[in-house]
Amino acid sequence: MNKIILLIFCLLSWSLAGSAQKTTALVLSGGGSRGVAHIGVIRALEERGIKIDYVVGTSMGAMIGAMYASGMTADEMEAYFRDNDIQSWINDHIDPMQHYYFMEDDADASMAHLGFNINKEGLNYHLPTNLISGNRLGFELAKMFASSCVAAHHNFDSLMLPYRCVATDIDDGKAMVLKNGSLCNSVRASMTFPFLIDPIKINGKLLFDGGMKNNFPVDVAIQEFHPDFIIGSKAAGNYDAPKEDDLFSIIQNLLSSDVEYTTHGEKGLIIKLNLPPVDITDFSYTSALIDSGYVQANNSLQHYSGIDSLPANTANLAQKRTEFQQLKPEFKIDAVYTELYKERRDAYLVKKIRRKKSIASFDDLEKDYFKLAAHPGYKRTLFQLKYNGHKQAYDLFYFLKKEDPFSFDFGGILSTANITQAYTKIGFQNVSKQRISAYINGYFGQFYRSVKAMARFDISGKIPVSLKVSTTYNNKNYFRGKTYFFEDEEPAFLKEHENFIRSEITTPVTTVGKSSLGLIIGTSIYNYYQTNTFSRVDTADETSYEYISPLLTYDINFLNKKQYATHGLLLKVSFHYVDGLERHTAGSTSYQSRQSQTIDYSTLNSYYRFKFEYENYFYHNSRIDLGGKMAFVISNQAFFNNYTSSILAAEQFSPLPESKALFLPQYRAYNYGAAGVIASVNLIKNLSLRLESYYYQPYQRIKSKKDRTAYFEPPLSSHFFIGSSAFIYYTRFGPLSLSFNYYNGTTQPWSLVFGFGYVIFNHSAFE
Repeated sequence: MNKIILLIFCLLSWSLAGSAQKTTALVLSGGGSRGVAHIGVIRALEERGIKIDYVVGTSMGAMIGAMYASGMTADEMEAYFRDNDIQSWINDHIDPMQHYYFMEDDADASMAHLGFNINKEGLNYHLPTNLISGNRLGFELAKMFASSCVAAHHNFDSLMLPYRCVATDIDDGKAMVLKNGSLCNSVRASMTFPFLIDPIKINGKLLFDGGMKNNFPVDVAIQEFHPDFIIGSKAAGNYDAPKEDDLFSIIQNLLSSDVEYTTHGEKGLIIKLNLPPVDITDFSYTSALIDSGYVQANNSLQHYSGIDSLPANTANLAQKRTEFQQLKPEFKIDAVYTELYKERRDAYLVKKIRRKKSIASFDDLEKDYFKLAAHPGYKRTLFQLKYNGHKQAYDLFYFLKKEDPFSFDFGGILSTANITQAYTKIGFQNVSKQRISAYINGYFGQFYRSVKAMARFDISGKIPVSLKVSTTYNNKNYFRGKTYFFEDEEPAFLKEHENFIRSEITTPVTTVGKSSLGLIIGTSIYNYYQTNTFSRVDTADETSYEYISPLLTYDINFLNKKQYATHGLLLKVSFHYVDGLERHTAGSTSYQSRQSQTIDYSTLNSYYRFKFEYENYFYHNSRIDLGGKMAFVISNQAFFNNYTSSILAAEQFSPLPESKALFLPQYRAYNYGAAGVIASVNLIKNLSLRLESYYYQPYQRIKSKKDRTAYFEPPLSSHFFIGSSAFIYYTRFGPLSLSFNYYNGTTQPWSLVFGFGYVIFNHSAFE
């Protein structure tokens, strides 16, 4: 009897042991933003006590899988996606840390950029390989997985759960299984959608999205781990047929292979998630997708009887998490190196950077890295953390690749108004210990023409400094845009010519600010008739103003767009002292000529000018962005010889793109204040309704006497309003807009304007 009981006990023990030795692999598909539904699937599996032994993922599944294999729970993963603005990492939303305002040139009307080089082989140009920088994505992945790499000794089998991810080798077009090395770079490679995010090189091979060739890597799980059971989470399917007007759909179909969503004959369960069609970069539905994945996974598990045969071991999983977390080292960087790639060389030039302050957190690293990544002299800036076990600290390596020495930009604006213009720019830069750069640009249109040449020398150091010298010629011809004159009594022929040289010394103030001390020497020339009754034989009045002006400026700018911003902040404070000589030559129709007075006139005209500008977008949700704008100018500027030259010399408040090309005497004053509110309502992706309203208060409005000399009306006697409603569609090249504008105080206050591109001019002398 005892022998029988002993035999039964042995059989049961053998059976239970055999059951305990069964292994399960979790396979996670790609799917872009829809891939976050895998988190819901993982939550459902854990709640049912289903043990997972191995994890394999591709694309977004690679990221979720790496998070799980590194010890994160489903709740921690959901919190991570909920608390971080994932969408901003992979689109053009504002990320202040990715801007180094000190190194940026003035905003211009460029819509496209092309880098090129000239050597013995001729002209070599390089088209952009990506629309979105992968800097933020790479940094966040390193922040998440660097310590896990060290804990696992860079062997993915030694993570909390053995892990594999799949990328695609660009050279041979085949899928590549990544099983060791840098976990963050491996996940980054697997998520790199071609032409959307820049590719990454691992072991000498250039890699991109694994979903292109293997979007459901069940075969990888079988080959690598030989599991007894496979659970697959499918958040994507094969791509639809390409659309002739959709570049991404064409790229997807050219580069991808159809995938069979099966277990390849092995025992298993495929949880086929029925998810709504969401853009691959739209993470605004994260919570709903995770909930949907959880509900559908529970439903699939409930109707699959074989799932109960798998052993439960949640207590062991919790213990594994605790043990693996204890292996992760404290973050501390001991030394920093830069490795600068040289063309036609396989080796890098390695340089150790001496630092005054230590890097003791990822916040410290973030400031340094993005300052370097935003440097216009480098085409690509990657970094890698290598752990030094003896020092119990990381060594930080920056991998830098120089930008092409030459560049060509083009853009402008196409408009139903008279502001259509083309823009071109040719630039040069040389980066060694210091950076030397120069460019010349040009605007060509009926209303506005301009040429600017600039040379810049950057001096690196504890406090970086740049020396800049530029010369600018601006010409505005209001006669060609006479439809913009709203009051018939105002002169219908006005031309502004501006020539000036500006030199300045600039230094950074944080990553998003800078201050400058400079000097401007220039001449402004105004040509005009002081009456609308003139003929071809008449001659125009001419006023010239030769001046020298020292200046001091302080700027902060991290607006997300150079026109129609919706996030970020701008602050500009400037002080000018202007010492100038005014000369006036009367034309045949001027009042002086009619009264037989002196034709030529000259006088000294000096003044100071303080200007403050502020724009801030302070409230955001999924449907609306709210902001405000304000400005004021304080000056003791005196009148010129006559009303027309006096009003032309006054600054105009121009908050709308269209208003920059209008002559609006009601909105010109030597001293004024203005404030407004901005609401951008998100209708559908990339399409918004923008509503703007401004109150403008001149301290003393400039008015004309009968003899066409100027006088001030009593203080605060007039005020005006500007309103605008516009539909804005943001393309990759520039905004497409249809705006309906209102300018209070004019005889023709309404305008309807369609435009594509940017209404941005070269700065005038006192901007």
